[in-house]
Amino acid sequence: MKNAVNISFGSGDLSGGFGTDLCTLGGAESNLEIKDFSFGSVLKQNNIFNSFDALVGLAYPSMAHENHVPLFDQLMATKQLENNLFAFFLSFNPKQEESELTLGYYDEARYVPETLHWHDVTNPVFFAVELLDVRIGEKSLNLCGPSSVEGKNCTITPDSGTSAITMPDWAWK
Repeated sequence: MKNAVNISFGSGDLSGGFGTDLCTLGGAESNLEIKDFSFGSVLKQNNIFNSFDALVGLAYPSMAHENHVPLFDQLMATKQLENNLFAFFLSFNPKQEESELTLGYYDEARYVPETLHWHDVTNPVFFAVELLDVRIGEKSLNLCGPSSVEGKNCTITPDSGTSAITMPDWAWK
């Protein structure tokens, strides 16, 4: 294994090295392929899940390990995607319905059209976007934006690989 690496994150750490292989994603009808794809192979782990075999990552290149191009950037560079986007469907009950990642499109059957909103990325390190409001049902908690309790804007990072949810101290008070 070349390029030994240690990676720490909110719920623990991983160590291993980088390898290359043919990466094939998709089903029999539509495959995405990256030749000589570089990935992080996990050899040791100390985290709450202890279930990682490899790290692929969807980070921006600035967050990737030195000299490694993230999967999504390689797919965009090889022009294999219908659109340069990825989407997550997060199941509320994984025992009844699995969560899903789509690359190059979003599954129109997975959302109610009037609930899909596009937001500009405000920080291209963590895919951060501005949070406009926090609601429970139809009731606003007034945590974000000019009319909020603190008069502050909120930034969130939807992160498919995290085990923690954080919020500024002032929003909890």
